[in-house]
Amino acid sequence: MSGDRTATATRRSRVRTVLVTVWGLWLLYALLNAALAGLWWVWLVPSSVPPVLFLAVPALAAAVAACLRTRSTAVWLSIGAGLVLGAPQSDLTVAPPSSSASRGSVRLMSWNTEYWDQNEDPRSFYGFIRGQNADIYLLQEHVHRNGHATTPIDRRADLREWFPGYHVAVQGELVTLSRDPIVASVRVSPDVLRTDIRLGTARVAVYNVHLPVHLDLARNPLSWDFWSTVRERHLRRQADLSALRASLRRERGPRLVAGDFNSSSATGDIDWLRQSMRDAAGTGYPRSWPQGGDLPPLWRLDWCFVAGGLSADRYELRTAPSSDHRPQIVDLSAGRHG
Repeated sequence: MSGDRTATATRRSRVRTVLVTVWGLWLLYALLNAALAGLWWVWLVPSSVPPVLFLAVPALAAAVAACLRTRSTAVWLSIGAGLVLGAPQSDLTVAPPSSSASRGSVRLMSWNTEYWDQNEDPRSFYGFIRGQNADIYLLQEHVHRNGHATTPIDRRADLREWFPGYHVAVQGELVTLSRDPIVASVRVSPDVLRTDIRLGTARVAVYNVHLPVHLDLARNPLSWDFWSTVRERHLRRQADLSALRASLRRERGPRLVAGDFNSSSATGDIDWLRQSMRDAAGTGYPRSWPQGGDLPPLWRLDWCFVAGGLSADRYELRTAPSSDHRPQIVDLSAGRHG
């Protein structure tokens, strides 16, 4: 009997040791991610985990500790520290928008189309976009795919046919449509298009963004080719973000930045944007990618930010019949928030 109790106590001790070790490693990872994400290009790979893990792992640790009837103050303090450390990296949003859309609000749709109409009947493709009844459309991937490369396309004639009366600005794979006049169109960088749109008496700077995805999963992670691609894309992403930041610093009026950033809260490279502008999503847990595949949406790669008196009264992620990204639908108004 005494031997059985000793064996049971030994097993429990081993289980606790394993659990404490796993939790300690996770806590170390969360700490390193908070310190290195967005600063070191190599860390783009480990920072690409589903951000929900930064909430789920501490929650699981708390559940296990409760089941084991852990009374250690150090354990519970470490779990609390893990939650505090992980929450900003989890894609959880906490800034509440207005409860309803204002009179005279403007509707925005921002969507990565996934290679435009390449794999879909054009009538269904354009019909879906037009059916969102947006005043401003920020569309990405106005290209077709050819193996690992992309082929430029020009669908401006189709856009004028399907969106009569809209103003059109195109820069490579970025397309901006607006019911209201586009008074200027500026190439901020190869992956950022700025259009100044006249909304009533206000001139709003609207930035359409599509940053390159930093990982190429078709390449072997053990090869130098994989890592050189990560570094190359990191440099391009940083150049895009530096150009965007410089442009925003010169702008004092109403401004909006939206698109596919291929960045989550965990990657850290858009923290400056999250801190300097208001997240249009308000309170919640928005996840925009992937949709329509084997996995549920686990990442937020698509973002919308407002500043300079522009307010997001309503934010929604919708389901699209094509594309692996969910489109963002935002109702905007002016005059409430800086």
